[in-house]
Amino acid sequence: MIQISDVSQQVIREKLLREQMIIAKERESEAKKASQAKTDFLASMSHEIRTPLNAILGMADTLNETELSEEQTEYLTVLRNSGRALYNIINDILDFSRIESGKLEMESVTFSIHDLMKETISLFLMKAKSKGIHISHSISKEISPMIKGDSTRIQQILINLIGNAMKFTEKGSIFIKLMLSEDKSHLVFEIEDTGIGIPNDKLQSIFESFTQVDSSTTRKYGGTGLGLSITKKLILLMNGTISVQSEIGKGSTFHIEIPYEGLLHRESNQNQHWLDLELPDPENFPPCKILLAEDSNENVFIIKTFLRKYPIQLEVAQNGKEAFDKFQSGNYDLVLMDMQMPEMDGMEATKQIRIHEQVKTKNKSGETPIIAISANVQKEEIKKSFLAGITSYLAKPVRKIEILKLIYFYIAH
Repeated sequence: MIQISDVSQQVIREKLLREQMIIAKERESEAKKASQAKTDFLASMSHEIRTPLNAILGMADTLNETELSEEQTEYLTVLRNSGRALYNIINDILDFSRIESGKLEMESVTFSIHDLMKETISLFLMKAKSKGIHISHSISKEISPMIKGDSTRIQQILINLIGNAMKFTEKGSIFIKLMLSEDKSHLVFEIEDTGIGIPNDKLQSIFESFTQVDSSTTRKYGGTGLGLSITKKLILLMNGTISVQSEIGKGSTFHIEIPYEGLLHRESNQNQHWLDLELPDPENFPPCKILLAEDSNENVFIIKTFLRKYPIQLEVAQNGKEAFDKFQSGNYDLVLMDMQMPEMDGMEATKQIRIHEQVKTKNKSGETPIIAISANVQKEEIKKSFLAGITSYLAKPVRKIEILKLIYFYIAH
């Protein structure tokens, strides 16, 4: 026979369990809201920082094309390097946030690891020369001409590790080795330097977020302490491993293994990528009429400066609504669209332009290329932009060579 007290205790336990479940759901909801708030904040800050940074780096590149004294060139080099350093810090913070929130996805594309290695190492040749450091690499003949993987993230890993080696090496050499594991299942990267080395008791902590070997290292060499943490997290997302061996005063060797999927033959690429194009001289550039939608006067000035030597008729709209109105009455070969503007943003303006083309004008020659120029590099926003009708996407800060090559790609092909 069940006692009354037993029934009461059971009721109390069930009530407590329901209350705990409600509390757990509320906390989960609050955690999701906090995570989304952080993502939105970082996206907003990214836009606010990248927009003026676009003007700074754009003007620095433009100044570099003018006649400068030796002293002015030195000043400009400091300005450009500082701007690029700030740009890298912003990218590190955004990547860290995406990884922590589980929103960073790996891609699988076919690419040449040989070309990627050469391209990546070329980024450090000038720095190595200025420091008197010898940088070299080797690639095993066993590795296929083309492989499958996330080429962007593999290059990011290499840039982080080679950049670290360059930062902490004052003399000697940096050697990058690429080979296959014994069972041929993994790509193996080794980045060896003759730098300052890492104490044994710090070998694991260097992969933790916001960590440097010590405060004096931070003061002398700089950095956010996110590079190696992001590198390790990216490698783990690829189901790979990373380890390090080091000796104080003699250098360090980072060892990375990631799954390998090689292809026997180099696949033909009928659609040439726009970055591979040779940009013609202004005299041979096809004349065209372009609509620029941009609310920042500084960025309008930068774009005008980039295009001024080319036979491009540029018209400017200060917001999305004005851009759409101009597009209806103009005959443009291409549109450069900022995605965040007052009155009507670039996303909505693009949708309206596509509707206008399809319904009102029944455009039979195809859609007008619309290139997004945006400070928002969140993958979700980029996807939304393409769904809205964007043809291509450039992230701020935009380099002159990038925007000109992309314009040429769509105008001439």
